This record gives sequence, C-alpha cells and structure tokens, in this order.
Amino acid sequence: MKNARSFFSATVILVILINALAIPPTYAAPKRQLLRLLMAGRVSNPAPNTILSGITAPRSSVGDEGDFYFDTRAVLFYGPKNKSGWSTPISLRGPKGLTGAKGVDGTAGADGKSSSSAGSSGVQGISGPVGPRGEPGTPGSVGPTGPAGAIGSSGIPGFAGTSGAPGIAGAAGAQGPPGSSGSPGSTGASGGLGLTGSSGSAGAAGAAGPSGPSGAAGAVGPSNVNYISIPAWTLSTATGGTSTDSTQIGTLTALKSYRYSIILHGVTAVTNAYFGVSMKVGPLVTTTLYETSITEGRAYVGASFVHRYTFIIQGTIVVGSSDTWLKVNVVDGAGVTSGVDSMSISGQAIVQLVGQVN
Repeated sequence: MKNARSFFSATVILVILINALAIPPTYAAPKRQLLRLLMAGRVSNPAPNTILSGITAPRSSVGDEGDFYFDTRAVLFYGPKNKSGWSTPISLRGPKGLTGAKGVDGTAGADGKSSSSAGSSGVQGISGPVGPRGEPGTPGSVGPTGPAGAIGSSGIPGFAGTSGAPGIAGAAGAQGPPGSSGSPGSTGASGGLGLTGSSGSAGAAGAAGPSGPSGAAGAVGPSNVNYISIPAWTLSTATGGTSTDSTQIGTLTALKSYRYSIILHGVTAVTNAYFGVSMKVGPLVTTTLYETSITEGRAYVGASFVHRYTFIIQGTIVVGSSDTWLKVNVVDGAGVTSGVDSMSISGQAIVQLVGQVN
C-alpha cells in the first residue's frame, strides 16, 4: 500500500512538473537536463525513492536520502536529499512571458433556454497528502509583576478592660506596750511642834469595833507572751479541696484566755493558685474567734529567689476546764501541689495570755 501511494505521489508530481515546464519554446529546458534531474536521486538503498510535495520548504526531518521535494506554492524543486540535508532548490517558474495581442471579441451567443435539469456532479478528486506539522512556536516571555496592593486600614481599638477586684485588707497591728507609771507626788510640809500638854488621868478601855468588809479583787493583767516556731510541713495533692495540718502550737492552760497571731509562708513553683487556711483547736474550748488573710508574691530568701504564699491568722480563744492546743489547717483548692509543685509550709506564732476576752 505504501509503494502504491509513493507511486501515485510521484505521478502527481511529474504531471505538475510537466505542466510547469510547458512554457514557450524559447525558455524550455533541454530534455537532457530534465532527465539528469529526475535520475540524480537514485541511491543504493532497497527502499524506493519518491518525490514529496508541500506548500512550504521541506524541513530537515522530511524525506529520506535520495528523495525529491516540490514546493507547489513557490514552484521550487529540491533534491536529491543527501546526508547533509536538502540542497539549494531549483526554481521551475520561468520568466514572465510577453503580453499577447488582444483577441477579437466573439459574437454574442444566442440566449440559451433555461433547462429544468441540472448537470451531473463531477467525480470527487483524490485528497492530497497531509503536510508536515509545523515547528512549535517560541514560548512567550513572562509578563511583568503587578504593583503591590494598598496597605489595609488600621483595626478598631479594643475596649478598655474592667477594673480588678479590691485587694484583701491587711492584718491588724499588734497591741502596743503598757504606758509608764506616773511620777510620785511631792511630800507635804511638816506641821509645827505643838506645846507639851499636861498628863491627864488614864481613861477606861473602850469596846472593840466591828471588822470592815473585804475589798474586791483586782483584774488580772497581761502576762506570758510566748513566741513559738512552727516546724515545716508539706502540702502535696492533685485533688482539689485536700488539706493538711501543722503540728500542735503550744499548750493553752485551762480557764485562761489568750490572744494569738500566726504568720505562715508556703513556698511552691505554682502561681495564681487558690488556697485556704483555718484554725483547729483541742477539746473543751469555750469560744474561739479569728480572721485570716492570704497574699501571693516573690521573695529573696537565703540568697535565692522564691515564689511563696503568706497566710496570716489573728484571733482569741477562751479555754474551758481542761488544757488544750491550736493547729493550722491549709487547703489546696484546685489540687495543683502534686509532685515537684508541692508546697513547703513553715512559720511562727505569738501567743499572749490576757485577762479577759470581750
């Protein structure tokens, strides 16, 4: 089938060549030159050579060695193709001929009668071969970068935050010492020496008078101020609401009244946590009243910076018929003191015996 197409293509090209070469005798090429042109493409190759055609010049990839190529638009003939490619083409278009003399006008033909039947259609010609595919075009250059966008406007300022809650009131100061005694009054002037009277006669002995009533007992003054160091203990829990107690703080005597002030320091790495503190008392306590305060802060203790919570408790206690004691209870509200975050608590207490608690 391929050989038949090649033969047909060669036949078509030959017909085109013959028609193109049908020029006036003055410009006709010699037959010897035409035969040499047609036979020059033979090579020692078992594949038959052929004559190709197209409407543009042949590319280097078109055709085999020994083939010919005819540019039907430019009327240029290439070949034979060799190892170096296509050679310089030969133009088959002759020089422009002389203008011929104007012919005699023909006589007008008789009016033809209209025919009701149309002529039969001619046979459709054979389609020519598909031309080679054109080389890909060069990619276009990258377009310039567009200008930067405008800067957006500033956002609306946020609302002012609400004021924080008032701080806890500080603890009351300790009671001042008693005032000093007043200076004694000056001694009155001595009376003058009276005259010596004469000795009277001895009188009779009088009866003994009744005993006077006993005076009221005075109030008991303050005494026995004790400064007590509270040993350290540890609060460590992951459960909210868990607490731990200190050791017993002193011994409070039966039927006595006391005023106490306790300061504890809890050292831990936890910040912004919630802790509570309360007092525990032994048996037979008539009344106990106290107030607490808790603060959080940083301190420089023993050449080290620490984070600690300060617990202050102030109160009074009236002891019943038996001796009793005090303890301090510290509670972890959220359970944040477990492991390395445990809290070490220690402090001091001042316990003062007083005459009366109102």
